[in-house]
Amino acid sequence: MKYQNVANVGQKIKAYDFQPLDGRPEAFAIGTVIEKKDYSYVVSVEEDTYAPAGVRQEIEVPFQTSFLEFEGRVVLV
Repeated sequence: MKYQNVANVGQKIKAYDFQPLDGRPEAFAIGTVIEKKDYSYVVSVEEDTYAPAGVRQEIEVPFQTSFLEFEGRVVLV
């Protein structure tokens, strides 16, 4: 899995919803990993540029996607 070793529980990550492109606002969430499952991170959201404040309190970030995958989709903050 491409991003399974980026972070451990307790660390903060930035996970993009879509690949950043010129002329389009970045869509991402920043938060703390609260659980590491077999194929994803569960993240407590602290900052979210994609959804209105408070809508996504927790998200699941897959280690790898088959669609819209790009380099740097998940990074340690």
